Amino acid sequence: MDRENKAGASSLAAYASMAAPLSIVFTPLIIFLPPMYATEVGLSLTTVGLLFLLARFWDAVTDPIVGRLCDRWQFSFGRRKVWILCAAPCLMLMVWLFFRPPEGASAVYLLCMILIFYPVWTTVMIPYQSWGIELSQNYQQRTRIAGFREIASMIGTTAVLGVPLFFIDAGTATKRDVVGLMCGMFLVFFPLTVLLALWKTPDSSRREVVPRVSMGQLLQVLWANRPFVAIGSAYFIVQFGYGMYLSVIQLFIISALGLGKKFLLLVFIKHIVAILCVPVWIHISRRLGKHITYGVCLMATAIALVGFGSIEHGNFTQALTLFIFLGIVTAPILVFPPAIVADTIDYARWKNGSAETGLYMALLQLINKSALALAIGVTFPLLDWAGFTEGGNNDALAWNVMHALASWVPALILLVAALLVWRFPLNRVRHHVIQRRLALRAQRNPPGLAVSAE
Repeated sequence: MDRENKAGASSLAAYASMAAPLSIVFTPLIIFLPPMYATEVGLSLTTVGLLFLLARFWDAVTDPIVGRLCDRWQFSFGRRKVWILCAAPCLMLMVWLFFRPPEGASAVYLLCMILIFYPVWTTVMIPYQSWGIELSQNYQQRTRIAGFREIASMIGTTAVLGVPLFFIDAGTATKRDVVGLMCGMFLVFFPLTVLLALWKTPDSSRREVVPRVSMGQLLQVLWANRPFVAIGSAYFIVQFGYGMYLSVIQLFIISALGLGKKFLLLVFIKHIVAILCVPVWIHISRRLGKHITYGVCLMATAIALVGFGSIEHGNFTQALTLFIFLGIVTAPILVFPPAIVADTIDYARWKNGSAETGLYMALLQLINKSALALAIGVTFPLLDWAGFTEGGNNDALAWNVMHALASWVPALILLVAALLVWRFPLNRVRHHVIQRRLALRAQRNPPGLAVSAE
């Protein structure tokens, strides 16, 4: 591979390092923060769920704008780095305010934090993911880049779960204690990894010329990109189903299984296993293809989630076995979607002569955040409706709703997503044909000239 299509291992490691502290934020954002605001800050489950859901309407406005600006604004050292450098301090401030609410924080405080935090998060994540896509145009190399990034992400998640095991007494620690420690870890490591990535990893986006078209025209082009619509739809379903599990798993382990003191240990072990399995799944994808491997793991994850309904109360061995299996099969849920979307961008470039990477990443971020917020917006009000209370005397309805939301409901949703993923039309052979036609077009036309598909 040439330099344009293959970054060295040191550059990839530097680029991927940013994913570790970013995952330190993402993990509590789904697992710890909503329950903390509901059970310790004092807001109701319904209020927390609806506020996380309502904020997504704001994201529908801000995310495409950020993606568009990220593509349009050109700088001497590339389009992506300057956005990350400018947004990083803002993200650090918002993490501090969001993760450490004052005593008696109101619903208005939570709403303001959500409305400000997510656009700032987007301003870091869209350039970051776009940057990774533009490091290579090779089908398998993109999976390697995503693998580097997600291994770093899992290392960050594992660290942020492991540190409380050693520094906080699981029997007496509050959610505030755990989230506060995670916040401190992020504030220490994030600026270091940002500087390392900016220093060691090239920004190759400056070689692209983006034609000036309206946002409406861009959205029409995106909708006409059938492979992107297919994987985007499946990704939304996956994140919604898996987000239901993530949003209630802590409450489920504590209340339904009586293993609250072991929760961090279980999730810590799960992520250790996932880190070890990422290279294995990348190797398997070379034989099966990315989307087939992704679909297989979705089905296996659905089977694992059904297993939660059969764990006996207080049985740590059964829970540990299931979490180890989840660690094995859930790694591709993080690794493959960005790499698959990168291939759909090549399809758009072939069909339309150009494609705005930042806008695609903005839509991927919007899909992810909307699905996860919808999951919280559905699960928390349902638990509230059923009368569920953490550590309280719950009736049969409350327990049945809790088991359904943690087990068979997300499992059924993931099975639907697996069927859609297996039908994804852009495999390795078709992508190779597209790359070959793009190379021939590049030889015939000057850079940046938009032409129609052959």
